[in-house]
Order: sequence, then structure tokens, then C-alpha cells
Amino acid sequence: MLVNEDCKELKEDSEKGNILSRENLILLSSSVILGIAFDILFYGKALGVSYPLFIIAFYTVFLFNAKSKLVKPQMSFEWLLTLPVLALALTYFIFSNEIFQVLNFFAVPLLVIIQTTLLTSNSRYKWYSSGFILDIILGAFARPLVNIAKPFAILSKAASSKLHSTKYRNAGKVLMGLLVSVSLALIVVPLLASADQVFNSFVENIPDFFTGINAGDFIAQVLVVLVACILLFSYILSLIKPEECGLKPSGELGASSPARPLDAIMVITVLCVMNIIYLVFTAIQFSYLFSHSSLPEGFTYSEYARRGFFELLLVTVINLSIVLCNINFTKKSGVRMGNANRILSSLLILCTAVMLLSAHLRMSLYEDAYGYTYLRIFTHAFMVFIFVLLIIALFKIWHERVPLLKAYIITAIAAYVIINYINVDSIVARNNIERYKKSSVIDTMYLTGLSYDAMPYLMGLVYDSKEDISEEMKKYLSYREKELLESRDWQSFNISRYRAERLISKYTLNYDQKETE
Repeated sequence: MLVNEDCKELKEDSEKGNILSRENLILLSSSVILGIAFDILFYGKALGVSYPLFIIAFYTVFLFNAKSKLVKPQMSFEWLLTLPVLALALTYFIFSNEIFQVLNFFAVPLLVIIQTTLLTSNSRYKWYSSGFILDIILGAFARPLVNIAKPFAILSKAASSKLHSTKYRNAGKVLMGLLVSVSLALIVVPLLASADQVFNSFVENIPDFFTGINAGDFIAQVLVVLVACILLFSYILSLIKPEECGLKPSGELGASSPARPLDAIMVITVLCVMNIIYLVFTAIQFSYLFSHSSLPEGFTYSEYARRGFFELLLVTVINLSIVLCNINFTKKSGVRMGNANRILSSLLILCTAVMLLSAHLRMSLYEDAYGYTYLRIFTHAFMVFIFVLLIIALFKIWHERVPLLKAYIITAIAAYVIINYINVDSIVARNNIERYKKSSVIDTMYLTGLSYDAMPYLMGLVYDSKEDISEEMKKYLSYREKELLESRDWQSFNISRYRAERLISKYTLNYDQKETE
């Protein structure tokens, strides 16, 4: 009889299909753990060490569940993406710049989608082709939703199939026994409490355990766990088993060679005319800006810088576009025409580099006159980025085998990580304070709007000899101190905030000692 029951259970298991497979159950269990971790780390908490911890937890679950689908570990783009993902996630632990916190809130998930798609060979297009954008959109919007019903189907199937087995019928009997026990306990416990004062005190203190629980907040957290669990389960499952949800890549669609509609003679003509204009412009730049000669009457250097900067930056972007179009869309011609094209394109790049240098000097003059801001520092960084792109394009002109788009994508990712780590707030604060020492002009209102990353530099202004500036900075410290006291959860721990808190505490201690003396 027992053998027949075991055979019946085995037969039922074989009829369930893959929905109750060991892989699905492990993934669902680990997704529940991830959902709980998401709630603990993020619900009602400011972002801090919680962000990199969750990224590590996600990758642990992903790599464990997808280990059979992963491409071989090697020095390839898909594996090297781990570096920028972790570096950007760690910025929430190291820095406190709100601009980058918002940008990285989208940048990190984007890189995670790209990496997980490539690691599991679920991309239909090469990562350096424009078609890969479709794979990213699929990963961002379709994969988290395509399997949202499957967790409920798994639980429903498990419940309906197991309730008929002997061991689960016994579990039902245990549940009935518990219900009866609870009913009896409601009668017995009050009697025991009346009989013994110590036991009565223990029973009376039990409700205190539940007083801190808010029903609405509890329900909200359950929903957070549920939603996070389902979306993460759906996303990972769609990568592990794309065929079950109709997302299996259909063939390899690589990047096809672009059509080349531009005639070489026409392009060379354009390059000749543009280079003549830019050579004249470059000569003027050397005569006025680089040699510090006197400007035309009615112009100051700050005014000269402000009027020409953005125009130069726009021309630089236009020139880079011309070079890229020439590289990708100009028809192949003879050796002489090819060499002429290369020389003229190289000359265009050199003239563009001079324009970038001119724009950089103009912005520096403007900063000397009006101070340093986020936007102006970011503009300098953008100019450096454009310069690197120009160098890569120049290399491509003389070495056609260089994969231009690959190089640009890698450069863009590296540049974004670097700009996160140069600590823009400190640069802005330090340069403005140095300018203040020379000119006695400073915008304290702007400086007090910087993040905690600038605090080590701003502390110097607290002890400034000018009373109005010193008093304004003391008010700023008082405001920051109250703000720091509001977010003390361990999940929100951040090195930048911790350092600021220590600096403020040290200042407060020294101030109290002086007052005592």
C-alpha cells in the first residue's frame, strides 16, 4: 500500500512539468530573500551603504541561479562591466553628491541590465551596435514583467499537488491541533495569570511588544517585499529560461556595415573649406587669447570668455560629427584621395583641439571672474571627454581596423566613473576659497548648497576673520548638524556624512571649551 502511494506521488511529480522544478523553487526562495533584503535596506531609509550591499546580494543570487547559463569568465567586456557597476554602487557609500546619486540611480541598473543580458547570451545584437538598445529596452521593461504570474502559479501548483500526499495530510492535522491548542490557551492562560502574579506580569507585558508596530507601515513593507521579489524573480528567470517566456534570442544579428553614400571628392572639398576657416580662427586665437594681447576696445576677458564659450563648444561637437560621418559614410577611393582625406580630417581634428583649448581658457577666465560651480566643472570635464574622443577618431583615421564604437562606449563608461570619483564638490569649494583669498569675493549661499563632500574645505570659513561670513557658516553647520541627526540608520551610513559629522562635533567641542574659558 505504501509503495503504491509513493509511486503515485512520483507519477504526479512527473506530470507537473517544469513549473515546480528545483531551479524554479530555488530562484523563488532566493528572490524572496532578495525582496526582504530590499525592504530592510531601502524602505524609509536614505541611500548609503545599503546600495552596494544590495547590488552584491543581487549578483550573488543571479550568479548562483544562472551559473549554468553564464559565458566563460575571461577578460571580456561583459565581465569587465563588473568594475563600473561596483564602482558606481560604492559612490552611495563614499560620497554624498545628490546630482550623482540621482544619475547613478539610473546608471547602475542600466549597466546591470547590459551585463546580465550579455553574461547569459540573451542579446540579439552586438553590444557595440545601435540595435543593442532594443535589448536594453527589453531588459528594462519586458523581463521584469513577463513572469510576474509565475510565482503565484508555482505556489498554487505546489499547494494543490502536495495537499493530497500523506505527509501534507499530516501537516493539515498538525494545523488543526494548533487551532484547538490556541482555543484552549485562551481559557487556560487567564486562569494561570490569576493564580500567579509573576506569570500575570509576564502576560501583561506581551502586548508591549506589538505597540511599536504600525499596521499601515507593516502592510506597505509587505507590498515592497512582494513587488521586489516578483520583479527580481521574473527578470532573472527570463534570463535563465528565455524560451519559456518567448524571449529566446532568434539568431545572431551582428552590426552590419553602414552604407557609404558620401562621395570622397565632395567630402574633401568640404574639409578644405572648413580647414581654411578654422586656420584663420586659430591664428586669431593665438593673437588674442593664448598670447594675452590686448582685446578690441570695449571687451574684458570675462566678457570675451562668456560670449564665445558655448559657440566654440557647439562648433567642436559639429566638427566631431563631421569627422565621424567622414569615417563611416565616405566611399572608398584611390590611394591619393584616401591620403588627402586622412590629412584633411587630421587637420580638422587639430583645429578642433585648438578650439577646445580656447574654450577651456575662456571658461577658466570666466571662473576667475564669477566663481566655480558644478556646471562649470562639468563643462571642463566634458571638454576633456570630447578631446579624448577626437584622439580616438584621429587614431581611427590612420588605422581603419580600430573599432570606433567599442572604444567610444568603453571611454564613455570610464569617463562617467571617473567624474563620479573626482569629488566635484571638493573642487568647487577649494577653488572658490582660493579665489576668495585673492579677491575677497565669495558666494557663501552657493557653497552652503554643496554636499557633505565639501565640508572639510568649508570648515575653514567658519573661523574666517570676516564676522558676517563666519556667522553665516556657523548657521550652516547648525543646520547640517540637525540634518545629520535625522538619518542615523546603519543602512544609510555614508563616509562623507560620517566625516562631516565628526568635523561638526569637533568644532562644537572646541567652541564649548572656548565658551567655558
